[in-house]
Amino acid sequence: MQVSSAETLEFGPLKELIGRYLSTALGRRELEKVEPMSKRREIEIVLAETGEAVEYLRTATQPQTTGRGAAIRLRFDGPPDLEFSVSKLRIDGAGLDGKEIFDLTGLLDRAGDARSVITAVGERYPKLAARAERIADFRPVLREISGKVLPNGSVADDASVALNRLRRDIEQQLSARRSKRLRGLDCRWVGLADAQAGQANRRWDGVDQRGDHRRHARDAEEQQHRDQVHKCRHGLHAIQDRAQDAVEA
Repeated sequence: MQVSSAETLEFGPLKELIGRYLSTALGRRELEKVEPMSKRREIEIVLAETGEAVEYLRTATQPQTTGRGAAIRLRFDGPPDLEFSVSKLRIDGAGLDGKEIFDLTGLLDRAGDARSVITAVGERYPKLAARAERIADFRPVLREISGKVLPNGSVADDASVALNRLRRDIEQQLSARRSKRLRGLDCRWVGLADAQAGQANRRWDGVDQRGDHRRHARDAEEQQHRDQVHKCRHGLHAIQDRAQDAVEA
């Protein structure tokens, strides 16, 4: 049974172990591309670069004099996955939306910082500096785009003089329309308030009138009751008078 060196060295479990320290989709995709090498010269070059990288990271975590040539720890966490956005750029006529442009410029800016930091320590880490120089210089492009696309993907007002003027004119027109609509609403509210006030007055008048009717009816009823009592008393007096006359007779 033939056993490969990758199996003997447990290459798969080693990649899984390294993957635990990767926090971005881009880093994990690069790890997937790593395969065992068979040419000694290539292996020696990669091991030498890895040795410098380990030494650089070790130095960056130690106290040191700040200034040019200092080993600054680079951070690769945080950038979004831009594989789809970059693939769109390979399509003739395709474009990116504002949010994709902002994220891409952020990644280019971070790549430019890494290039500057590593090339500044080229004398101490020549192999890392040689690899960093392969990163393109995106500073001219970033200067053209910097500050013109906002984090939410919208274009800043000061991206161009013409855009600033156009947005200012649009805002003035919208403000005039809003003011006109508010004046119309004020008129309608005043009319509605007057109508409601008239209805309220009529309701109070109706209440007063109904109160007057109820008072008049109650007074009439009381007067009728008093008349009936008076009639009853008068009848009783008449009966008493007749009885008295009969006794005397």
